[in-house]
Amino acid sequence: TGDFVVTWRLNGENDDGMVRRRGDEFEAILLDDSVSSSRSEIPWSFAAHSSDLYFVLMGETLLRSTDSGATWESLGEDIDVRRLFHTTSGVVATTTNGLWSLPETGRPTHIAFADQELRALAEAPDGRLVVSLWPEGIQIGSGDQWSPLEGWPPYMLDLLFAEDGTLFGAAYGLGVVVAAAETD
Repeated sequence: TGDFVVTWRLNGENDDGMVRRRGDEFEAILLDDSVSSSRSEIPWSFAAHSSDLYFVLMGETLLRSTDSGATWESLGEDIDVRRLFHTTSGVVATTTNGLWSLPETGRPTHIAFADQELRALAEAPDGRLVVSLWPEGIQIGSGDQWSPLEGWPPYMLDLLFAEDGTLFGAAYGLGVVVAAAETD
């Protein structure tokens, strides 16, 4: 639909939420009190897939909207989300308890890395995921098949693949790290 969604926070009442841009117009997408009673929390992360929006307020539940933000449903408070990511197969969440898939219907599903904190994620050109396990290091794979990417510092805050397959990472205390990814 050409929507562009960003999180926002202003000083005032009932201002946590998102803004949707359609052409030159902006409209607020506010969270109603049925899913978010704490207006003092700041937006933490969001992602979109098809017409579904996923949104997390810091310290609150994971939310999903299937109608472009008109209404929201809670997906539960039992997942401590670090960040939400759009991938070709859907939305996934890095959490303090591993990697989770957020399906278009139903509850989130645990994918991998139980009891491990994940901070960053990038989708490789071949569709596999690269994740940063905090502080263990970088892994690449999918499902239950994962292997380490050697030579990377352990504290990666963000990961990004360029079109040519080069993997970039932002490392805590080290700045940007660049390497041709060995994804075989």
